[in-house]
Amino acid sequence: MSAAADPPLDPQPESARSVVVEAAVRDAVAGARAAGRSVLLEHEGMAVAAAMGIDVPRHVVVPRAAPAPALDALPGDPGDDVVVKTLSSTILHKSDVGAVRIVRREQVADVLAEFEQRFGDDALHGLLVAEFVPHDVAPGCELLVGLRGTDDFGPVVTLGIGGVHAELLASHLPAGRDVAILSPALASERHVARALSGVAVVDLTSRSQRGAPPRIEPRALRTLLRRWMELAPIAAAAGLAEFEINPLVVRDGRVVALDALGRFGPPPPLPAAPRPLERIDALLRPRSIAVVGVSKRANPGRVILENILRAGFAPENVVVLKAGVGEILGCRCVPSLEALDTPVDVLVVSVAAGQAADVTAAAIRTRKARSVILVPGGFAEHTDGAGHCEMVRAAIRDGRAQDDGGAVINGANCLGIRSVPGRYDTLFIPRHKLCFEGGLPAPLAVIS
Repeated sequence: MSAAADPPLDPQPESARSVVVEAAVRDAVAGARAAGRSVLLEHEGMAVAAAMGIDVPRHVVVPRAAPAPALDALPGDPGDDVVVKTLSSTILHKSDVGAVRIVRREQVADVLAEFEQRFGDDALHGLLVAEFVPHDVAPGCELLVGLRGTDDFGPVVTLGIGGVHAELLASHLPAGRDVAILSPALASERHVARALSGVAVVDLTSRSQRGAPPRIEPRALRTLLRRWMELAPIAAAAGLAEFEINPLVVRDGRVVALDALGRFGPPPPLPAAPRPLERIDALLRPRSIAVVGVSKRANPGRVILENILRAGFAPENVVVLKAGVGEILGCRCVPSLEALDTPVDVLVVSVAAGQAADVTAAAIRTRKARSVILVPGGFAEHTDGAGHCEMVRAAIRDGRAQDDGGAVINGANCLGIRSVPGRYDTLFIPRHKLCFEGGLPAPLAVIS
């Protein structure tokens, strides 16, 4: 390992490191697949970590049924402690089953023989002998950092409390304080800083505690996470759906990977085009709203319109799409999307699924709406809704290729949005069934 005076992460140039990381991931995945495995073994994961500029312990791999290596081939000096672990595609949490042990170098041969006998039937591919890295196990000294593909958000990077007590410690923290979650699509300094704000392990690791210097500089922690976000497209291209280091220990201002795990799988594809995230502000704090599906008498569309106005939204900034009518509840009516003279910030669609798909696709194609709240069901949850669903998805894809990125969509089959700062409420629940108290906006959002 490098001396403590070195930078917390290898300062290799960004472009050069990216090439090294890509090669390391490709080699590790190719080797695992050639062996018929769907996971990376620990030494393969450590090779990826080292390519990312993270320190790893010196180690040797002992193949299955191979003789114990000579002492001079092991890390450390005679009398030093070393760590012996199984390399298995089925034993992924070694400490739970006693598949990891700290021993003297002179005891390695005996432990190797014991592990061969105990775990020989557990897809044992070999054993790892690594130098023992002494470190503080106080909260904030052991981290868990990982990359995982998700169906909803694409790849996400997480940073939380690591070590064998990670789940126990995290269970006692309030939601949002236990883990930082970052998206490679939001890799700016501002978004990274926001994701790390208020997370317990970040405060413990990168802030001064009772006058003591931080265990790691905040800048180094942000650099570490940016490197993990840079790993996302490389991992996805190689078929690596999950990669995690636990624990990643902080020692003398540096980070050291003591264990690594990777799994293969069909990762969600990265977005073909960037999403128009700036339009979420139009969705939550609109200046204009249009509603489709309002009846002269009670129906969900009319309830939505009443709730929008009751929440304080000005009727002169609301348009109802309805042919043959001049106004409803003081709001101007127009016969169609094409009749809108200017695009609206929010289009609320409250008609049957087939018509809703047509309206949504037209709104994106004609650029008449910056965001769409798609209320009706009858899409992916119905067997006969596949065509409607594909029409909307195709429209969204086409919209992403436009210079404005198209519209952001909430729905389908959604209850709606109530935004106190935006002074509007598109829930289709009548007031006598769901009544909200007034008051100032609170720094709280509920997504269900």
